[in-house]
Amino acid sequence: MRLFDNVVSLFDPAALSHPYVPAAVLAFVVGLLAIGFVGRLERTSQTRSYLLYAIVHTIGTGAVFGEMVVAVPALKQLFGLTTYVFSTCLGSVALLYFAMVYCDRTDLLARRSVQAVLAGTPLVLLSAALVNQSVHVIAGPSRLVASGPLEVYGAATRPGGYLLGLYVVALSVYSMWPLVDYYRGQSGTLLRQGRILVAGFVPALALMGVGIFDLHPFPHIPIETWGFSAGVPFVLWGLFGYGVFGTVPVAHRRVVEGLDDGVAVTDPDGVVLDVNERLSRLLGVDPDDAVGDPATAVFEETPLAHAPPVAGRPDEDVRVEVDGETRRFHVSQSSLTDGRDIRVGTATVYSDVTERRQRERELERQNERLDQFADNLAHDLRTPLATARMYASELECKHDDPDAAQVATSLDRMDTMIENMLTQAREGATVTDPEPVALADIARDAWDRLDTEQAHLEVQGERTVDGDPSRLRRLFENAYRNAIEHAGPDTSVTVEVTEEGFTVADDGPGIPESERARVFDSGYTTRPANTGFGLSIIAALARAHDWRAAVGESDAGGVAVRIITDAQATLEEGAVVAD
Repeated sequence: MRLFDNVVSLFDPAALSHPYVPAAVLAFVVGLLAIGFVGRLERTSQTRSYLLYAIVHTIGTGAVFGEMVVAVPALKQLFGLTTYVFSTCLGSVALLYFAMVYCDRTDLLARRSVQAVLAGTPLVLLSAALVNQSVHVIAGPSRLVASGPLEVYGAATRPGGYLLGLYVVALSVYSMWPLVDYYRGQSGTLLRQGRILVAGFVPALALMGVGIFDLHPFPHIPIETWGFSAGVPFVLWGLFGYGVFGTVPVAHRRVVEGLDDGVAVTDPDGVVLDVNERLSRLLGVDPDDAVGDPATAVFEETPLAHAPPVAGRPDEDVRVEVDGETRRFHVSQSSLTDGRDIRVGTATVYSDVTERRQRERELERQNERLDQFADNLAHDLRTPLATARMYASELECKHDDPDAAQVATSLDRMDTMIENMLTQAREGATVTDPEPVALADIARDAWDRLDTEQAHLEVQGERTVDGDPSRLRRLFENAYRNAIEHAGPDTSVTVEVTEEGFTVADDGPGIPESERARVFDSGYTTRPANTGFGLSIIAALARAHDWRAAVGESDAGGVAVRIITDAQATLEEGAVVAD
């Protein structure tokens, strides 16, 4: 009971009848709501900068309420100091920082003058307060003064105080400039976003001027701290109505201006938010005229009239007449969502793929010619080979000649070599229609297709690459066969998937470093019974994907066949890359 009485004695009963106390409570609660709502959004530089701005002002607002309701002078002084530090020293700086981050004005943030303002303003204001303790140029001596039915600490404002007040107001007004500069000339959703944000700062600036220059009935209560809370309803309106933290200027600018392809950004209603210069030249329209109009109307009577950026269109190639030439464009879309996964717009990208498609068709023709050549070569070789095998078989049956059996074995080996050469030629054809392939899954699938009862496989890591699933499966199969043939049927094979590619390693005897330079040569083998095409086929399959194949030593001392999918990757010492 005594503890309760002690706690109650800290509060001033007169505060209950002061007209500003309900306003202080409301301002503090609204600040907490802003922190709560924005804090639940996806963490971006924009939401983080707004949270900083909200937290600074909410602490200052809470401190004003605390100074009004407590009865202990020391606590009143502490709350008053907290208000000065957070609302006066940090508030305007936090607002300026938020405005620049929200509009992606990194060019301004990089300026030394702006950095000096951001870092120097709090230091100057704090230093001025310390100097004022001995030389009262900002305000007179601080003392308890009556403010309606309660007492707060106050002091008479001196000329220096008004100058500092003007500086803080001017800095806050300047903070609106990045927003106004960006949103002027916009239309549609972006224009509505801008109006809401700017409207939210107007009451904040108005209360700041009223409070700093004591233009209200209780001048010793710093109501300027409530300005932030007065603007919160506008921010929440923009958040839930127009995706203020969804299609923000930074995302909008980087999507539209950061690509060499043509880009159109539309809102959920199909209204054009922006088109970049590349697309505006293709359409033959002025970007300023396009923004704010329905996409179907903007694209009508243009070369892309049959492919407007309406939401939900499939990814496809379209033909477009450009300067009397038929060009092919690939049209793709991405939904723009806010932190709550609510769609706030659509980005449609028009990529000129004319040359790429021409190269793909040429590669397909080359692959077809290569297949035809390989088939003809195999047919021309196998016809006399079949005749030779028939004579060798007759010779072996009629005369039981041991040399005939050796000839038959050599002919069988030749047939296997022809098959391997045919495989190598076909597998080396460039992959023209890749698709996403999970390396770990394809590695296990290839293992399951082989007779590997005594051997052991371990797959480490996971990654998806663009490739031909059937050829990747054969690549792994050849790597496994190579490991089992050279390391033994009970070998342990490890597949390690990394960001740079993947490695198939065994624990066998390995390949001497002096021999590694030849391992990718067609027909090279250390065992007479083998054909020597395993690693060369692996290299051909890698080249078909525009990758590199290399051979080195595994951690267990065996062979490590490495497929490098990253052109910038580096190789370990002693590894040999296929030509």
